[in-house]
Amino acid sequence: FAPLASCNVPLMDAISSASMPRICEYGWQSLANTSWAFANVELMDLPLLQAISSKALIMLANFEPSGWHRRDLVALAMGLLGIAWAHSFLTADLADLGIALEGNLGRVGLEVQRRDALALEKDSRDHTGEKLAAEWMKAPRLDMLLPGIAVIHKPPDWEVDGSRTADRDTDQGSLQPLRLSSWLQAHLLRSQCPVSWDAALDFGFLHRLDVPSSGLILCGTTFQGFM
Repeated sequence: FAPLASCNVPLMDAISSASMPRICEYGWQSLANTSWAFANVELMDLPLLQAISSKALIMLANFEPSGWHRRDLVALAMGLLGIAWAHSFLTADLADLGIALEGNLGRVGLEVQRRDALALEKDSRDHTGEKLAAEWMKAPRLDMLLPGIAVIHKPPDWEVDGSRTADRDTDQGSLQPLRLSSWLQAHLLRSQCPVSWDAALDFGFLHRLDVPSSGLILCGTTFQGFM
């Protein structure tokens, strides 16, 4: 009847009478469904709403989000919002319940965000771990970054390029070695490491290694560091 917005007053009165003595047994979803059903048919049952509010306050007093599964926290948040919506729609005084709902909805939100951030971090680590063995030697890595100075591990097939190669034709695609300056520029901020974009200063590289070789490359990322 509630989704149809059809109010059968005798039926709703019967539901209210049956619910009142059992409110203490209700969980979040039952509290939310009951309050939403009466609000949706615009039927104010103040004693029932007060009983729902009292039960919700008791449950919130002992609520600790860290002990809940994420899916249950999301369901709880929807239930709390349903209770708040029902009271607001029927212009019922939320009083202490409003404060409790606001505070605990905030706690639920922070806990879900914390878990999502951890899950994203773990997923990123797992993804990196899957490719680490394959990419460790074929991609450069930044071994050290100090103010004005960076130390890069150059793997084989990467060129320590500079002013003599900056204008070289790159239309040959895979026939050309990969440019270490391009990798460096993709991993450093130009505002903080301007020399890494300066071909006239060899992009800050202070020495060379042959393309087929690998090893550490020292480079200046600011003019002071380059000097």
